Amino acid sequence: MTSLASTIAAEIQPIRHSSIPAKVGLALVLAALADWLFYGQRIGLSLTLFAIAMACVSVLFNHAALDLRRTMIGTAILVAGLVPAVEELNMLSFLILTMALAIALLIATNPETTGVAERARALRNFVLFGPFRFFLEALQIFNISAFTRGLALWLLPAALGTVFVALFAAANPVIEQ
Repeated sequence: MTSLASTIAAEIQPIRHSSIPAKVGLALVLAALADWLFYGQRIGLSLTLFAIAMACVSVLFNHAALDLRRTMIGTAILVAGLVPAVEELNMLSFLILTMALAIALLIATNPETTGVAERARALRNFVLFGPFRFFLEALQIFNISAFTRGLALWLLPAALGTVFVALFAAANPVIEQ
């Protein structure tokens, strides 16, 4: 008999380990998109577009687990949940959108669940324990080799891009002025 903690930890592990810099980068992109969509705007279509962006990012990081049939079912559920929020956003349409997003992502990215009881347990774990995965993954920053590799993946293109822009500006008198 396995312990509850090991069962929960096994269920919330990603199928394919994604790099921390990519996760942080897309989290920043999602934050910028949310700022652009929600700041000073009426929430309605903005929430729908943000839900679509969140679903796309989740599918991007879980593409190893995707099955075409399950992805199509998840997409249909997501589209059905988006319709009430597009029409008029209220508390009920927000709850429908939130549940449709969670169920669609669960169906599309969790191929191990086959029965209704397993899906309900996985959805419960997704909602209750999913936000705490951040703390487990934040500890991976102390893995020095992964941290330096991620730092090099971000700094090298930025440094070389800066050198290119400086050389381009120096070679072009119009841009230099």
